[in-house]
Amino acid sequence: MGAQANAICAQRNRELRAAGPAGRTPQQVAKVAAARVAIERAALAKLEPLSPPAAASSEWQAMLLATKATLRATERLVRVSASPASIERRIASVNRPAIALLINATHAGLKQCAAIPALPVR
Repeated sequence: MGAQANAICAQRNRELRAAGPAGRTPQQVAKVAAARVAIERAALAKLEPLSPPAAASSEWQAMLLATKATLRATERLVRVSASPASIERRIASVNRPAIALLINATHAGLKQCAAIPALPVR
């Protein structure tokens, strides 16, 4: 399971990096955030069916919950993309659950899942 999860996360990370930095304008942020939502949804759909070893079950579940929280926060970012002030607040809200994701992925021994690229803004 660990090798499968790491492979899925490595692919997700490559795709997130390829989506690029968010940019400066609300339109640029919305475009990149929308791409990130699609990438995260696809990865989550592949990660959810995996069964972790019993020793890593709680970290795995916490990582999935944090991934879902990051996804929801990014979806909200897309919805408020017309307001620059709202975008800045939403970017912070995207990165907060990502920290929980990283911690739990690290504890579960999933190196690639603990390497999710943040949503940078130029």
